[in-house]
Amino acid sequence: MKHTLRTVILSLVAFLAAGLFPHAFAQDYIQVKGYVYNRNSLADPGSGRKYNYYNGVDIFIYETEAEGAQALKYFQNWIKLNKKGKAGMIDQAVPHKDLTEGTEWPFTLNTVSPEGALIFFDKFTGADCKLVKVKGRDNIEVFFDVLSDGLQQELEETVLSVERGPRVRIEPPVELGDTIKLNKAYLFPETRMGKDDARFALQAYIISPTDTTDTMAFRTSLVMDGKDYHDTQLRRMGYDPQRDRLYAIADTRPRLSDTTRIIHISDRIYKGPKSKGGLIMADVWFEDYNQVYFSDKVELEDLRRTSKPMQFLEYSIEATKLDPNDPVYKKTLEKTFVPGDMQLPIQFETGKAAVDRKDSMSMVYLDSLKNTVYNITHAEGSKLLKYSILGMASPEGNYARNVSLARDRLNYIDREVRSQVPPEAFIGMRKPETSSRVASWAEFSDTLAKDSTMLPYADQIRAIADKYSKNPDEQNRHVKRLPFYNTIIKDNLHRLRLVNFFYTQTIFRELTPAELIEKFHTDPMYMTAEKGENFIDAEFWVLMQHLRDTSELETICRRAIARDNRRKQKIYQKWVLPANVLAEILIKQNRPDTTLLAPYIDETDNIDRPYQEEGKKYRLNATPVVANQVSMMLLTENYTRAVQLAEMFKNSTNPQLMGIYAIARCKAGYFNPTTPEGRKYYSMIHDTSPRNAVVMDMAIPQYMDKVPEELEQLNPEDPVTWYLKAQWVCYKYFQDSNDNTFAMIDVEQRNGAIRNLVKAFNMDPELVDVAASDWFIFKGLYEDATKEYREPGSVLEPEPTEEELAAAEAFTDEQKKELVLKSIYHPEEMTDEDWAIYDKYDLANYSISD
Repeated sequence: MKHTLRTVILSLVAFLAAGLFPHAFAQDYIQVKGYVYNRNSLADPGSGRKYNYYNGVDIFIYETEAEGAQALKYFQNWIKLNKKGKAGMIDQAVPHKDLTEGTEWPFTLNTVSPEGALIFFDKFTGADCKLVKVKGRDNIEVFFDVLSDGLQQELEETVLSVERGPRVRIEPPVELGDTIKLNKAYLFPETRMGKDDARFALQAYIISPTDTTDTMAFRTSLVMDGKDYHDTQLRRMGYDPQRDRLYAIADTRPRLSDTTRIIHISDRIYKGPKSKGGLIMADVWFEDYNQVYFSDKVELEDLRRTSKPMQFLEYSIEATKLDPNDPVYKKTLEKTFVPGDMQLPIQFETGKAAVDRKDSMSMVYLDSLKNTVYNITHAEGSKLLKYSILGMASPEGNYARNVSLARDRLNYIDREVRSQVPPEAFIGMRKPETSSRVASWAEFSDTLAKDSTMLPYADQIRAIADKYSKNPDEQNRHVKRLPFYNTIIKDNLHRLRLVNFFYTQTIFRELTPAELIEKFHTDPMYMTAEKGENFIDAEFWVLMQHLRDTSELETICRRAIARDNRRKQKIYQKWVLPANVLAEILIKQNRPDTTLLAPYIDETDNIDRPYQEEGKKYRLNATPVVANQVSMMLLTENYTRAVQLAEMFKNSTNPQLMGIYAIARCKAGYFNPTTPEGRKYYSMIHDTSPRNAVVMDMAIPQYMDKVPEELEQLNPEDPVTWYLKAQWVCYKYFQDSNDNTFAMIDVEQRNGAIRNLVKAFNMDPELVDVAASDWFIFKGLYEDATKEYREPGSVLEPEPTEEELAAAEAFTDEQKKELVLKSIYHPEEMTDEDWAIYDKYDLANYSISD
């Protein structure tokens, strides 16, 4: 291991010395300092600042303004995905040269290009980023607008602190929403291992819980230099700190000395929904100027077992309805203009104005055209307003003859169309328009060139077309002389023989709900949108009110959404009713889709924001829509996004909305009652049910004295009741002794906890897996309880049955006395049954002195 680490370090030194970090030596860098403020957080009057500093940022450094502008697009794309619940880790999605965490004020960046750019990313909310062009400045101020002070719990990024003495306090990894809060300590293996002229380094990383060779993520490097080492190292690097990539990290850390014994590590790790956790490993080493004098690989934490204070929080997810009769969402019947066009590659008989009936596809196209016209002119409430036909003939043959033939063929198509239109349908119709033309050989060349294998042929045809551009007949004569005329050319001329039919119809029909449902069930043109006619908005609205089959209602909603999405509309103009009806279905069936409602929500605007355009009223961020999106975020365990959205309800007086916001806060990890705002939401959730009172008070150390009494109020028919009773033993023991071995717990408490846990497992076997990943079901307790669960009696003595208890009560003191005397004076008369009773009631210790 020492050899491996030494090789890595020597390689790194050689790599740096070889000048393989081009940015480090390409130009002079400047030092940039500055502050990041939150404009929605006023500072104390005596601080001398108008706003509070905002620590929730990462600073990404780019060499040029162009690189920064390009990276900004990555950030903006990530933010869009994050709003839809589809984003991954930001540092995996965005390329960057370097990253500095803004936790000290003023922030100091030592290696910034004067022509470079900085991106300040709001890592707390994930909702904003700022691009700042340096332009030679060495002082920068950046402002963010974070909506709520109540949510500004500073994220603990990787930091170091020093403690003297051997005491290492145990801190379990705690799940706070979709992150895991980690507080660990690394105790030096030996005293006086640190030195003033040495460096300590720790590189933590997360490996897969199932594949220990799979490194899932690296955490920030931790480096601590002794004072002499740090000062000397700068001189050794020629006063260029960039030559030692660890120098800048160590510059902000406490100093290493021979009295340093413990390194405290604080981190907050994104775990993601349904995560199985992982192992946090760390490579640690001590080095002086000449060698690595100690190295080791240690396991810092096992994220497969975490403390989950809110895992049994009791709440219901209920879908919220929009009022379908609200004029903003109701669709009424109105005249609808429907444009359409058909491109028909119809083949005609050679030299004639008649469709080639031997060509089956041409007959299919012609029939399709006639059927379309017939349906438009015969359907109830439908009218053909106008149509036009554009025909194109190939350039083969005499040009004048082709012009005449193209016109005749177009008239033929027009007669076929008119044959399907009843005489009364022509009343009020605009005069049909027909237009024909002969395609050029240049067009044919372009068509042929779309196929790369045809380029040599297309070039020869293009050369003829360009040479005789003003004489179509001359072009035709030279093209016919080409050796591939009867093969390549004739086989592809059909590409230019096209008929385009354009039309506009108006629809004004009003069918009863029963007729619409019948059409949806039986009419092939309406059963699926792909096969033919689609319903109009007013008909979708009627179907959504009358369909009772959930799967059919889902189909209609999706079709209505797709139809509305084809319109280019502003966000507040979108018809949100079908999406919200579908969201209700998905929430009830526990099939959340966080992308469904996202296109209808603008977090930068207010809740229920009214808009009006051209006399029409709209509403953005309808309360039920936002509430349903928060619910689906909760169902998918996207707790951070849930609380960000629920912030829109913060000032609401609606109890339901306040309840959603309070639940989102707690599930996201914001349940600390030490602030007035925190107490408000803590109390709101605490009082919703007896179980929630236990969950909330077990999560707050200063309130734990209430838990024993609250546990007795829980429903004994609920398996979680017995789980919480077992968990409480671990909570209490840990608070008293700060240990999780479980070995020193009182035997009676230990056995009681096992019995409670086994009872929970028997009532709900899924709790076995829950306990396996629960840090506050100590490992020893879990192992004993699962063994007892699978093999009753293997760990605990069987509890006496009701019959045995009744028999014990019936065995009087007089009978016990007689049996004891018999065992003393007449042992030969004692039967096996007598001795069994003697042992069962421990009569060896029974007093008969009286």
